[in-house]
Amino acid sequence: MSRTWYLIDGYNLLHACGMARVRYASGELEKCRERLLNHIAGRMTDDERSRTTVVFDARDPWIDGLRSFKHRGMQIEFAPANSDADSLIETLIAHHASPRQLVVVSSDRRLKTAITRRRGTACKSEEFAAELDRRAILSESDASISSPTGDDDSNKPGIEMTAAESAYWEQVFSDVQPEVDAARPSPPAKRRRPKSS
Repeated sequence: MSRTWYLIDGYNLLHACGMARVRYASGELEKCRERLLNHIAGRMTDDERSRTTVVFDARDPWIDGLRSFKHRGMQIEFAPANSDADSLIETLIAHHASPRQLVVVSSDRRLKTAITRRRGTACKSEEFAAELDRRAILSESDASISSPTGDDDSNKPGIEMTAAESAYWEQVFSDVQPEVDAARPSPPAKRRRPKSS
């Protein structure tokens, strides 16, 4: 069975998803990267995430200085200090065991050429961003309709909340229920029938 592997040009997709900024204050670039990674991960299955590598340029690596680590099952790589993401992606393409099953997500012509040479697939970042959005819409509509057959939907792509996100929304909505209950009209009082004399 053919399995697709994803190799993503991180900053290229960050721009395509509209998450990039012209300038970044201290710590903002890291937050934008994390938002992008959660955006991708939340719209992929566990199996897809295990076959996804996201590559970033060398500037401002993760706060603890790691250049290679896992994030929600995806492999995250930062280019060496004296190199860039495109060069690292080219190296990963050249050494990939199954290049024909590899999808490179980038709008960079250099990377399109590199993956085409190995008979893999090039996907523009804008197209991939649109696919992520489409999956989010499908996931929302799937969540609003319960499965009448009771099928297991665990492998469907969906938006997953972290524990911190879940705690945040619980806090936001913790005060809503009493207001709803207070606004709910009381049931009409039962009328007593007059006693017949």
